[in-house]
Amino acid sequence: MSKRIITAVLVILSIFIVSCASTSRVTIDNPYPDFLADIPPFDLEQPSFYGKVFTKLKLYRAQKLALIPRRNRVELYYRSGVNAYCIIMPQHARQTIIDSTVQFAKDWDEKNLVVQKATAKNAYGVSLVDLWFGVSGPINGAEDVPMYVNYLFVDEKPYLVLRFPTKLCKDSHDLYTPYEEIYLTREQAEKLCTILDQTALESLVEERQEKTIYEY
Repeated sequence: MSKRIITAVLVILSIFIVSCASTSRVTIDNPYPDFLADIPPFDLEQPSFYGKVFTKLKLYRAQKLALIPRRNRVELYYRSGVNAYCIIMPQHARQTIIDSTVQFAKDWDEKNLVVQKATAKNAYGVSLVDLWFGVSGPINGAEDVPMYVNYLFVDEKPYLVLRFPTKLCKDSHDLYTPYEEIYLTREQAEKLCTILDQTALESLVEERQEKTIYEY
């Protein structure tokens, strides 16, 4: 068999493997409501986090973080590299981040963090989000993209990592969402959890409802 044929076979095989990995299904039983109140979206405090540029981490601040009460979703907007992103998190995803942060802090305090590769098997938790992206804005994307929460060491420092594998975009036959990672220091992760805490979000909703009634 010629080298050219062998090379072609290997390329086809690698594409097949990547395709299978990127479209693997994750199912989540979501027990949380999809509605909080019939009021407009409103902005939340903008968190900071890190993204990976080649082998280095770069500090980012969210362009916008907003609660959508009519859907009980939180939308995170930011730009990384050439793409603008919007990650839409239902309550299950937010709770997965909170629970994972608690376990991450516990492992940190008990010195149980070890250098290891992040995989689906050793993730603290997994949930589903909608992920949209694009150079000029988040116009392409997919629903129910898996979100794995792991930890990784970078320059000998541990970070909580939100990992979003690729998935075929909605209404597309060949466009996939980029593989994306969000890195959080322990402090950043715990700060994000205070913002995403459901009790805190519902308190903000109640404040706006009361204000609307009073103004009316």
